[in-house]
Amino acid sequence: ESLTYGANLHIHTTNSDGHLTVENLLNQATEYANKYFQKNGKPFVIAITDHNTIEGCKEAVEIISKNPDKYKNLRVVLGSEISVKEDMLYGYKFKKPEKFHILTMCIDPFERRLNDFLTDINMGHKNPMNPRTISLKEVVGAIEAQPNAYLCYAHPAWPDLRHRIVNPEDNFRKLILF
Repeated sequence: ESLTYGANLHIHTTNSDGHLTVENLLNQATEYANKYFQKNGKPFVIAITDHNTIEGCKEAVEIISKNPDKYKNLRVVLGSEISVKEDMLYGYKFKKPEKFHILTMCIDPFERRLNDFLTDINMGHKNPMNPRTISLKEVVGAIEAQPNAYLCYAHPAWPDLRHRIVNPEDNFRKLILF
């Protein structure tokens, strides 16, 4: 209501576990963006980051390209939230393999390597929330050809991390730095 937030960089659509279609999301975000621009003189930024899919990003590009003037006060970052599983990270050994989510941002959703990767991890899995188990290294490999793409933790506050590593006396906060 105060129009103080300039970005929401972690949004899901009905392509994974969100409640809005891409079109409805863009319409709501545009309504906010127009008000935000009137108050702050800056565009509002959103990121579409559905779980293990980039279909929503492709839809957004198609929708915006049909009427770019409608979305002039909105900037859309294209990405995905990819599920990974690791037994060690940054030299910290987990007591058991841990699942977590990595956000890919500023991706080209039409790039073949990334599309092939996502098709492969979802093959035989009807629910994008439950893909084939992959490693962080595989995610890096899937986006490394994209010059503007980057990765970050989807949930950097990662609760109760101290009990998840073999030596809880270590400085476990290093794990949230990517």
